[in-house]
Amino acid sequence: MAPRVGLVTCDETSPGVHPDPEIGALVTALNAMGLITDAPIWSEPRDWAVYDLLVVKSPWDYSLRSKEFLAWFRSVEEVAQIRNHPGVIRWNFDKRYLSDLRGCGIPVPQYGLATTRAEAMTALVSLGSSEVVVKPTVSAGSRDTALFRREDPAILEFVDRITALGKVAMIQRALPSVSRDGEHALVLFNGRYSHAVRKGPILELGGGLLGGRYTEILTPVEADKDEVVLAERCMETVRRLATAWGVPEPAATPLYTRIDIARDDDGSPTVLEAELFEPNYFTMWSDGAADRFGRAVHEQLKSLGD
Repeated sequence: MAPRVGLVTCDETSPGVHPDPEIGALVTALNAMGLITDAPIWSEPRDWAVYDLLVVKSPWDYSLRSKEFLAWFRSVEEVAQIRNHPGVIRWNFDKRYLSDLRGCGIPVPQYGLATTRAEAMTALVSLGSSEVVVKPTVSAGSRDTALFRREDPAILEFVDRITALGKVAMIQRALPSVSRDGEHALVLFNGRYSHAVRKGPILELGGGLLGGRYTEILTPVEADKDEVVLAERCMETVRRLATAWGVPEPAATPLYTRIDIARDDDGSPTVLEAELFEPNYFTMWSDGAADRFGRAVHEQLKSLGD
């Protein structure tokens, strides 16, 4: 019997959640490659043990229901194989993973953490940049994320808003190139570079969103060689970290990865995010990307049978 694969998603009618634009095409592509594939909603009761592989695809309401999601995750990993590996996802769940990447030599923007206004002031002084991005360490889709001038008093109010949700605020040095040129999102399947898109700026200085609402402007792009090198280096770093935690090969190499890269002041590529949990793969922007994802899923299934 053909292996059964679930691309785990969320209830798209949940407040503040937008539909996953590619999941239907990915289900179709995997079914065409001989897999029995559907897109189960994580919060709906079902027998998860019937799946040979669960791919955590788009549970995009998790940051609004983080305790419930983590409880679901713990229960399901006991009965099913999950990719990316649960150890990798737990590490990537909180943006403080960036400190581990930086400690391994991966360039990331400097940041500070705050649960109080005093800690926020300390972080602002230590960063020294003219503009900062403020966001929760656990968030999705730029939710509760804002761009400010460092001296703007609204920063402290925004930190209050984040901490009132029981979350930790990350205050990060803003790269001018992001507001000017956007960023490049590089997608890798099983550690291999697949394709990239340019994501246009979405944050408006002063705490708002450009155009007044969250709108991603995406453009297919050829990633620069140094960006691909950095993305692959980042993946090798993740693999080494995961192996050190006890994640077995080949699961230590993530099935899917999206590395968001922008240019620092000196023009060098810098990792803004390493998305190893619930990213959009942007497969509709690259011919053959859905098939490359399908082949990566087949490789993971084969490894489970070996």
